[in-house]
Amino acid sequence: MAEATKEPTLNKKFELVHDDFIEVTIGKKLYRIRALINFGKVRAGELGGYIEKEENLSQLSHAWVGDKALVYENARVLTNAQVSGNARVHDHACVWRDAQVSDGARIHGEAVVTDYAQVSGNVVVSDIAQVYDYARISGGAMVSGEASIYGNARVSGNAMIYHGAQVSGNAQVSGGCISSHAKLLGDAWVSSDADLFWFSNIVSSNSILTAYRTRTGIELTHDSFRGSPEDFIKIITTEYGDSHIVRECQLLIKLAKSRWLADGSLQEAIA
Repeated sequence: MAEATKEPTLNKKFELVHDDFIEVTIGKKLYRIRALINFGKVRAGELGGYIEKEENLSQLSHAWVGDKALVYENARVLTNAQVSGNARVHDHACVWRDAQVSDGARIHGEAVVTDYAQVSGNVVVSDIAQVYDYARISGGAMVSGEASIYGNARVSGNAMIYHGAQVSGNAQVSGGCISSHAKLLGDAWVSSDADLFWFSNIVSSNSILTAYRTRTGIELTHDSFRGSPEDFIKIITTEYGDSHIVRECQLLIKLAKSRWLADGSLQEAIA
């Protein structure tokens, strides 16, 4: 995502209330904020959450830190972003555009939450993870490393998304650990580790073959490919013929299918 630019000097929309503060660590004070003008749903004189310094919250547009939320260190809340509840945003994290972070969510490291994304519950987004578009993350989910959650994706429960994994499209993930640059796209419907497999160095070095359940069957992703196992085998057979590469992919797909079919049912709907 593009890096937020430095703001120009302007009339202030909020101020720090220096006699109303908390300490998050010894010697680090966060000050309650108070609105100076009406903007968005905020009225002049309204008290908000706590920030360490004015640079943590934009003086432009409708960005706001409300309730008992905390924003500190070099974190920034910009444009129309809203941070509320008991949420914490710190380190070098950034919440901007129309994103919302609420409840007990924690955004830190160099993580970015932007566009119309919503992060709630006890979610943790850390490292250089990115959450954007219309993505929703809730429950006790964790997103870290170089992970990306975008599109209309929904991540909830105790799902863990990390190490370069991508969840996008209309994918729904409510459990399991997704790592190693695995890609869950389209109509992925995952509630546990048993609902997906990924295999590294398939077809070419450093490439990942991801197989996962959908509401109606099974889907694969590999590099730019997304589709059925049958279509994937057709494509690589055309390119590699009757080779060990094709036979290896066939075996891996057969392994995934055999485990999923063992219970005699497809993925149940995520609550």
